[in-house]
Amino acid sequence: MKDLENIRLVIEAYYADELKCLSIGHRIRKREVVTARHMYFYFADALTNSSLSSIAKHIGDYNHSTVIHGRNNIIALSQFDKTIARQKDEIEKLLTNL
Repeated sequence: MKDLENIRLVIEAYYADELKCLSIGHRIRKREVVTARHMYFYFADALTNSSLSSIAKHIGDYNHSTVIHGRNNIIALSQFDKTIARQKDEIEKLLTNL
């Protein structure tokens, strides 16, 4: 079982070029930051037993519905967006090696 902080660190490292010293918790709506944040929500929900509220609170002032939206967004996008699907697979491999 992974913990939320390790998942956050892996995702921020993976998206380091796009985030440019920002955290996934920043309330910026740039696509790159939002994608990284949604990936965090997806993997935090899939790989931990944490509640949706605790996942949201771990990176900032978000709520459980934001986690649901982000998770569902990654699931939907990965079905037809090859870039998102590739990123999801690559991050999953990184998290498996922890």
